[in-house]
Order: sequence, then structure tokens, then C-alpha cells
Amino acid sequence: MCAADPGRDCVRSRTYGLTTACCNGVDYDSSVKFCCNGIKPLLYGDSTGCCGWQLFNRDAAICCQGNIIRPMVYGHRTACCNGEVYDPNQQVCCNGQLATKEYGACTHCCGTSTYDSKTQLCCDGQVKSSGHYQACCGTSTYDFTTSVCCNGVARYRTHGASTTCCGTQVFSDQTHICCGGQVRYKQFGYDSACCGTSVIDSRLYSCCNDQAYLSSGRMCCNGVIRPRRYGSYSRCCHSTVYDVTRSTCCDGVVHAKYAGYQCCGTCYFNNRSQFCCSSCPGFTCTAGFS
Repeated sequence: MCAADPGRDCVRSRTYGLTTACCNGVDYDSSVKFCCNGIKPLLYGDSTGCCGWQLFNRDAAICCQGNIIRPMVYGHRTACCNGEVYDPNQQVCCNGQLATKEYGACTHCCGTSTYDSKTQLCCDGQVKSSGHYQACCGTSTYDFTTSVCCNGVARYRTHGASTTCCGTQVFSDQTHICCGGQVRYKQFGYDSACCGTSVIDSRLYSCCNDQAYLSSGRMCCNGVIRPRRYGSYSRCCHSTVYDVTRSTCCDGVVHAKYAGYQCCGTCYFNNRSQFCCSSCPGFTCTAGFS
């Protein structure tokens, strides 16, 4: 049994067969009804849409900002910008402001401004001229063939192609590794891995919540080191270990596995006669759940 859990997934019977759907936890027949902040008539058939509290015809109108219905004046290419419709072939919407596509298909937004993506770059909201091998690093540009960008700071490739960032520092990823923002020597060669700020031998050890442990016979479940009780069939269900061949995990709750059953939140239900609803105002799982 599952306890009441407002606003979570819940289970309902397939009262209307395959057309059964749910609306805020209430089941309805989706062949004649529609969910739009409550169950309403299916006014426009398959073209029925929901905009705020209103139904609308998706073949003739568009929903802007989630609650404003506007006519589809530019056909199916009609788009919204701050509640108004526009033709994306002619204009572009930049942070809620419309601008003409002065650079054609190469017109892009940089904040509320436009720029030509063939000759310019948008670096952190600022338009910059671009050239060969140029990229953004913070609000500036840099040559990515000779430098790397480390947290918004351009650094020279002092180690050639193997130059890598660790914070704003550079190092060679052939000999070192970045662990928790600190450059560490790869003492185990290519088998070196991080565990917090330490380096571990990944052939023998794994990491769990920044704690190294011997991988043989153990596993990490939700930040807790657990014994691998069921060998290769061991799986985690939050911090619990279970046998994947005999059980299933439903949002942190382990259930005995049955054919034709599925998870719905923490519950396990018979998919042949029931289905899973979302955003239910409150529920209690009924008989038939393990």
C-alpha cells in the first residue's frame, strides 16, 4: 500500500478502455473530452488545444505566453514574441523584442540586439568581430588554436594539444588530472580517476560521496557504500540494494516483480486494467499493489 501523497502520480482504473486519460487525478474519456484546467468538451477534435483556461483550435490559432490566444496570421509558421505574432521568415525575437532579419538566415540574437553570425560572435551578451579560429571566452574573443578558455580566462596552450583546464589553471591531461579543482599527478597512469581531491586506481577502487572503496563486492547507492548482495544482479533503489531479476524499484520503494506491472510514483500497478495519472491532488493506492 502507498500513503497519500498530494500532487504526485496516482493510479486510476481504465474506465473508458484505451481512451481513458486523467485530468488532475480524475479519469475521463479522451475521445470526447479534453483536459484544460478541468475536464471540458473536445470542441475542435484532434486540433483542440489548451491556452491557460481556454480551449482553442490549434489549426487556426496559437497560444502565446501560455495564456494569450492569437490568430495564426502567417499560417503554420506563425510564432509568438512577447504575446504578439510574427513571421519568423522576416523577423527574429530577441529577448521579447522583434527585429528584422537584416542578415537573412545568418541573423542571430545577442541579448536584445541582432548580429551577423558570418562575421561576428556573441560573447556573453556583447557583439564582437570574429575571424579565423576565433571563439568566445567571457566577453572577449581568443584564438582557440593557440589558447584555451578556462572559466572565462584565455590561457596559452603551454602543453600543446594536451592542454586542459582546471579552474583557471592549465595542465597536461597526459600526465595530470583535475580533482576537485586541484591538479594532481596521474600516479596510476590511464587508470587514474578522481575521488574528491584524491587520485585513485580505477581498476581496484570506486568513489562514493568522495569516499574511496574497493569495488570488489561493494557498490555505491545514493551516496552510501553497500555490499553487492546479489552479485551482477545487484541494483540500487535509493540506498537499498535489490535483486533486479526478482524485484523492481518504484521511486525508492522495492516491490516484488510481476509480469504486466509498472511503476507509478512509489506504487506498482497492473497495466492491463489500470493506468498512471500525474499531478494528482491526493491518493491512496488500492488493492493489487505489492
